[in-house]
Amino acid sequence: MRFCIGFDDMHDSGIYTWTYLRELGEDGASMFAEYERELAEKGMTRDRAERPR
Repeated sequence: MRFCIGFDDMHDSGIYTWTYLRELGEDGASMFAEYERELAEKGMTRDRAERPR
């Protein structure tokens, strides 16, 4: 069975692949934790915009 999503602006493709969306669903929490760990190593947070040190 094939599913197709249609958006109200008349396009029918998304910006992410189904494979990537599945990966986010399965591993998103660990991926996000890794992202935050990398920010912390650079002395950065998601709360303020600044350049890496």
